[in-house]
Amino acid sequence: MNVQSPAAGEFGDSNQVLFTIFRSGPPAGNLNVPIEFSGSATAADFSVPFPASAAFTDGQSAVQCSLPIVADDLYEGNESIAISAQSTMSWLVPQTPYPVATVADRPFQGWMANKLPGSTDGPEADSDGDSWANVLEFFTGSLPGDPTSGVQSGLAAGQNSTLRYQRDPAATDVDAKVLWSTNLIDWKESGESQGALTVNITESVVETSPAGIQTVDAAAQASGGNPAKLFLRLKVQLH
Repeated sequence: MNVQSPAAGEFGDSNQVLFTIFRSGPPAGNLNVPIEFSGSATAADFSVPFPASAAFTDGQSAVQCSLPIVADDLYEGNESIAISAQSTMSWLVPQTPYPVATVADRPFQGWMANKLPGSTDGPEADSDGDSWANVLEFFTGSLPGDPTSGVQSGLAAGQNSTLRYQRDPAATDVDAKVLWSTNLIDWKESGESQGALTVNITESVVETSPAGIQTVDAAAQASGGNPAKLFLRLKVQLH
């Protein structure tokens, strides 16, 4: 037996666990091998029931068991799932470790499970009362349970049109955009225009901390006009 997707999860392209059960020797005749599943992941984490056996038909030497993962709203953290079978009078199971797969939470949910165990607060909630939404603290590498950690963002030193902020590259399920405005009401994305005025925003990483948190400068360049005021803000949301 083996697992072809040892690291699958609720988010991303690899969203199913795929086990393969083999039989050696001549694959003659039908064979029904009882199998069992164990680990911290349960049947509720998958969209199909656990099969009770691997059914080989005549001439078949391998059977696949696919377990599609359910993308739920629970803060579970990473879980595990293993497959096993027992030797009988009809077959012998090799004395090798049973294959184990990881069922990963979506990144934000896994982060909440790790940083705020037992919490059910949503991404837009402010769990520590510091005026920063949980999803923003996740994206910037801050702490959702520590109001003193805060979110580090503001104008880059000596610049009046460059927003400096922090981001955690592990926050892969977050969409983040730096928007611009001349009146704090109408917000535009980089490359969009307001009348003759167009603002392009170029981002660059200026520093990476030992923990992997990046400091990013988002520099705004206006063309087609010279606005009296130009405001920048960071917008983040789960996707």
